[in-house]
Amino acid sequence: MHRFTLLPLLSLLLFDCQVAFSQNSDTTAVDILKQTIKSTRDIKTISYTITKTERIDGDLVKQITFSKVSRNPLKVYLRQKYPKDGMEVLFTGGEKALINPNGFPWFNLRLSPLGNLVRENQHHTILESGYDHVINVFEHIINKYDSVVYSMLSIEKDTIWDSQEVWKIQFKNTSYKVSNYTMKKGETVMQVARRDMISEYWLLEQNESLKSFNDERPGEVIKLPSDYAPSMELYVDKVRLIPMVMKVYDQNGLFENYSYSGVTINPAIKDMEFDRHYEEYGF
Repeated sequence: MHRFTLLPLLSLLLFDCQVAFSQNSDTTAVDILKQTIKSTRDIKTISYTITKTERIDGDLVKQITFSKVSRNPLKVYLRQKYPKDGMEVLFTGGEKALINPNGFPWFNLRLSPLGNLVRENQHHTILESGYDHVINVFEHIINKYDSVVYSMLSIEKDTIWDSQEVWKIQFKNTSYKVSNYTMKKGETVMQVARRDMISEYWLLEQNESLKSFNDERPGEVIKLPSDYAPSMELYVDKVRLIPMVMKVYDQNGLFENYSYSGVTINPAIKDMEFDRHYEEYGF
């Protein structure tokens, strides 16, 4: 009997704690980020629709995709709604992802999620689905700048987005700079980017000599930014403490804009929903 009455009580206590946190006038942007990092790290499964706008070859390209993610072990199902309605991607571990293009070449493909074909017109890989990319970027900033980060972050506490109360956190990095960097033997573009928590797509965009995320160019001098971006905005749901919007600006303007809708935290996702033969899929 206690098993059935205790869970609602714990949920109520958690909700009360979140409300108290959201109403605390002394709450700082760093406090919110740390709580958001914690709450998202605790997520085991998630489903959502993401509307993303990324700068590709100088143009802003929009995509809308429904996603289901199980984090440990990582399993991902994606179904694009726009611009290519019905295209599906299924990743259940290993080195390959299954892709239903829902069009030419009219058959399923098995491709590396890290390869250029799967990443065409994409800033990130499907392995970064969910909130991990967003949280990794801001966690790196907090750890890198330590006590100085308080002067780089500001907060608007009374903001509404998509009919929800959110915190709008702004990151401004006046020390952001782009320097020359000489690539070392055995280094790839992806390795350099992930080591410094910067955008690997930005490196390709700003260095015309680099053609692939897996390029190795020992001795090549490339442009390398000091941080992911000089300016970012993060909207955080006040109740659930999860990201709702992330906007990234570089020296040329808007670079990335990700917004999440229909977010369900820890839904009961059946094992068969990560099987290509699941009745709702078109593989």
